[in-house]
Amino acid sequence: MVTLKELREPGADPEGRQIKFKYGFHTEDQKWLLEAFLAGKRHSGNLNGWDTLSDAGCFSRTLTHPAFTGQVAKISLANDMAYRHYIEEVVLPNQHNPHVPAVHGYVHLKDGSFLILMERLEEIVNERFAPKRLAKLSIIRELTEGKHIAGQRYVRQKLTEKEAMIYQGYLPDHLFDLCKLLRSNPERWEYDLKTENIMLRGTDLVITDPYCLE
Repeated sequence: MVTLKELREPGADPEGRQIKFKYGFHTEDQKWLLEAFLAGKRHSGNLNGWDTLSDAGCFSRTLTHPAFTGQVAKISLANDMAYRHYIEEVVLPNQHNPHVPAVHGYVHLKDGSFLILMERLEEIVNERFAPKRLAKLSIIRELTEGKHIAGQRYVRQKLTEKEAMIYQGYLPDHLFDLCKLLRSNPERWEYDLKTENIMLRGTDLVITDPYCLE
């Protein structure tokens, strides 16, 4: 698990580049990708075997490498503050929680851009929408975003002890804890808990990208 102290310490940067902090990057292929990122090669189609898996909208692109079948790399093409907040404030300090992605490397530059190496997860596809899982997704959204009132946005109020016990009865402990943490979002970001942003590791639900810019 990464401690907050480690997270706040700048990464080693002997060439004086603008690294805010760095975590991971141990193999040669990972280090090569890091060097390419630092050199500004963020839009290239192929980076020494790292090929584009998808372009995730205007903020980032996702890469894969044949030597790392269980990993993907995500490169920011813009300053995605909402996603970076999730990675730095939630995912990295809570690597013990099975409902956040496992991170193998992360670098954040002072210009706001970042590169993250993380586990490759499975998408939730329609045929895997078992009724219990569908109900669990609805509970995650309600616990995190608050209750929806017709004609209004979701309304989040302080959970009563009774409400917390009801939600906890439906979710695994670690998932319940993560949803409570996300619920404490200081309303800088909108929630974006659509199916594409909740994925699978085996049968475990993993929240990959719960926030978006307003």
